[in-house]
Amino acid sequence: MTHSLEPGQTYFGSLQGMDPAEATAHVQFDDAGAIVSRVRRGRPFAGLEEGGDHLPQVLHYLDPSGHLVFCDCRSLGSQTSSNGMTIDRVRSSRIIHSANTECDYELVDGMCTELDGLAQWCGLSTVTTSLSWSKETPGVKSVTIEAANKPSIEVGGAFGISIGTSFTHNPSPKGNVYSLIDIVNVRTHTGQLRPWGEHAAVHRMMQDLMCLVYGKPCQLTLKSIKREDDQYGPVPDGDDRRWWREAYEPNLGRGLTDLKPLDRYKDEPLFTLADVDPDALRSWLDGFQLWSRPTWIAVSSMFQMGTAVEVFLLQIGVALEALGHSIWMEETSSDPSKRGKTPSYPALLERVTKAACFDELSLHKTWDAAQWREEFNTAFKGAKHADNPMTDPHIATERAREGLKLIRYWLAIRLGVKAEQLCVQS
Repeated sequence: MTHSLEPGQTYFGSLQGMDPAEATAHVQFDDAGAIVSRVRRGRPFAGLEEGGDHLPQVLHYLDPSGHLVFCDCRSLGSQTSSNGMTIDRVRSSRIIHSANTECDYELVDGMCTELDGLAQWCGLSTVTTSLSWSKETPGVKSVTIEAANKPSIEVGGAFGISIGTSFTHNPSPKGNVYSLIDIVNVRTHTGQLRPWGEHAAVHRMMQDLMCLVYGKPCQLTLKSIKREDDQYGPVPDGDDRRWWREAYEPNLGRGLTDLKPLDRYKDEPLFTLADVDPDALRSWLDGFQLWSRPTWIAVSSMFQMGTAVEVFLLQIGVALEALGHSIWMEETSSDPSKRGKTPSYPALLERVTKAACFDELSLHKTWDAAQWREEFNTAFKGAKHADNPMTDPHIATERAREGLKLIRYWLAIRLGVKAEQLCVQS
């Protein structure tokens, strides 16, 4: 028996990390992580006293199912009464099923996520099907469905990125339905411990990549993490196998409630892994500190349902500004002391259209790059500044969509996709 780290699950056990050293606790998982409720008895209204318990960032929890580590903890307040009973409630946004009762997991050397869209983009799948036809009678005689893991694709880079497969199968049918779940995941694996946030940033970059490739929101789900000091006993020499610990952090990437997965047959990517330059992909992922900001801002617009069109335009306008700034930072990286003043918004926008080969790809049916920049800037200022004429909602929608398209094509060019291939798509 082990813990199931998913919304709705509840557990009772012992909590360590707050005074007193050990106390009874109730754990309830939800869509934001978990709420840990510690029960203690003391003086009447003890929860109202100033200078109460110090709340550490990490709490350790034990019960008959094992050991959980609650990270990134913050207080949700306390309930207290005249009978001396106090319930302290703590919110944790990151939970790890661990065997190491002393580790805080601020540093890890491996992280694994499941990312929608990867299977089609990489051309990876564990499932093959075949049909057997009868010569004597019409119709299908038999169907064979086979699942087998495929060799991983090694992307490499500073975080040792790899893309691999897995599958799950329940031999017992649910009603009349037999199920087989085909999974493609992303792993980062570093030789040394690195901050959790750095591993997470690379996985978010992969989520940005999928979202921009498809032009649709793609769900990112944390599955497990690894540390060399969190293994079951000593690791034999020459054995490369390691235990990866189940982890739960709902907000690791962008997400939507009830987000439907992509349709592998209907949703077409702008380009695939086979189209990109491996060195360019590694360079872009390793440069997450420079490139993650503009793509993160742009992609976040895909996960905000029901917002006003002006908000959509503003967000894309800010993303384009951030992208132009990143391009300028890269241009001047050889001698940062001579950068001087940050270029104006139109100058930053020009850098983006140039880098995305706007005119070569004919990204607008009517306007060239200069005309489009002028039209976009006018619409953007109309939505941003109260002293400018308000942008028509229809125009705001069109410019925002064109701006997002520009970012998608910039990324394709950045990753080495041939312009002639993109000309067909544009």
